[in-house]
Amino acid sequence: MADVTGCEPLAAPRKPVDNGKFSTDWTQECSSRLEEFVEFINETQPDYAFMMTRWFAVAEPYDNGPDNLNNDTIYLEMRDQLRKMLPNIKRKLFILDSFPRIHPEGIENIAREMKEGKKTMEEINMSLYEPKQFEWGRRRHAELVKNECGSKCELIDYVDAFWNQTMNTFQFFDSKGFLYFTTTLHVSAHGIEHVRPIYTKICAGTMIDFAIVFSSAHAIISFLGMTFNLLLAYLALFQTPRVIKSYSTLIVNFAVTDFFACMFDFLVQQRLIPTGLTLAYVSNGYCSRFGPRTCYVAYSLMLHFLSHSLWSLLLSFSYRYYILFKPAPTRKTLVIILCVIYIPSLFQWVSFLWAQDDPEELREILHEAFPSYNLTGHTVTGTSNILCFSALYTILHMTIPITPVYICILILRRKIISRLSFQGVNITKDTKNLHSQLLMALAYQAVIPGFYLFSIASYAIGQFGIYNHPALEYFTFSSFLLIPFLSPLASFIFVTPYRKFIKHSFFKMANVEPGETSSTPQNYTSHIHVIG
Repeated sequence: MADVTGCEPLAAPRKPVDNGKFSTDWTQECSSRLEEFVEFINETQPDYAFMMTRWFAVAEPYDNGPDNLNNDTIYLEMRDQLRKMLPNIKRKLFILDSFPRIHPEGIENIAREMKEGKKTMEEINMSLYEPKQFEWGRRRHAELVKNECGSKCELIDYVDAFWNQTMNTFQFFDSKGFLYFTTTLHVSAHGIEHVRPIYTKICAGTMIDFAIVFSSAHAIISFLGMTFNLLLAYLALFQTPRVIKSYSTLIVNFAVTDFFACMFDFLVQQRLIPTGLTLAYVSNGYCSRFGPRTCYVAYSLMLHFLSHSLWSLLLSFSYRYYILFKPAPTRKTLVIILCVIYIPSLFQWVSFLWAQDDPEELREILHEAFPSYNLTGHTVTGTSNILCFSALYTILHMTIPITPVYICILILRRKIISRLSFQGVNITKDTKNLHSQLLMALAYQAVIPGFYLFSIASYAIGQFGIYNHPALEYFTFSSFLLIPFLSPLASFIFVTPYRKFIKHSFFKMANVEPGETSSTPQNYTSHIHVIG
């Protein structure tokens, strides 16, 4: 804690301070003591800093009125001091806003005046402070926070705590005469209890380290996602019944794609910061140990796996609809189709590698747009102008197809359900049970693409300048990550052989289930293929 008697951290008094019976000699030294506050912040490099002081200097009269603070001596000194301190405060600066100073000589008269009863509480309180001067300090603080640090600074406001709406005045003592302030102009023990809820709220709601919260979530979810998809790949390769061997090709494709999407997310743990035509990324994962280029390449790989996953999901639904009418295609045919639909994603990855711009240039852009963001020590990559082809193609390929693909999936799901509900087909009871499982699987998997929409919405809100906040910037890829994490669960739950294997191997709960038989004509036996 830095403590310089009487002096303020942001400005020095220009005129003698009315300090009651105390000497005003100390005010002459404050100008030379300002640097001590700056040095203290530079040495300690705090996560959070609090400026708690009685505001003398910042509440002095304006030089040229409240609307011309750029030519105001006090305001300019406050601005210069803040600019020196703010880069060395990692997370947030809390500044106690100006509020009325109590007249020291009036404190001693409160008890007597209340006992005499000649003055009301309102009259006594109004005689204890200057009703206008503190507003000058509040005006300077408001402009300083607005113009210099935005969300990295927060004003602690005592006005609401001490303003009595009934009396329409500030209240410096309670109904029993107990003071909120001491004769030396400090908050009393009674006053500290009075403002305690303000600090309780600060501690409970504002000191959230989004980087730690979201990075931890990414690490846990991506690790589980990799584990689930490795298990799914094993099941598809070694535990798939002959009747759905063809569809297992698509399952392996899903497992491999989603595994690498989770792996690269684990490496980058990306925060996306859009501003104007600039799109910047802050990498919080292990790639940061190897530099910006490594993080950018890993990020571009993650994006192309996510886009391929979307096209693969559409292919999966198309396959399920196709085999209701035609024999299942061979595995070779499916591999060829997968290679074809992979081409747009592969092209996206290659082209996006050319969209990386100089990290220092991006830091300057971000500092100008969001001066409150402290990116010191973070790995920053991105594109300064997203209108270049390599960046624009990636953005369009990651955003525009989502809605039409999702609509196609919903249409296919409806057609599949309609076909499975067709009463003209004679099927056994066991096969009906399998169809029931399929309907649940379709309902589950039709929900998964919805996370794409949430991701795109959070990105668009920032890119179009509607609202920017660290939580929103982290949410974009947090929502994307849920897709490869949840996708393998559909196969674990709804593919009977996989479910039996997991129960037997991990839960020791194997149950005998009905065989997969059907008395339908040959062209309908492919109903079994769509399970999972």
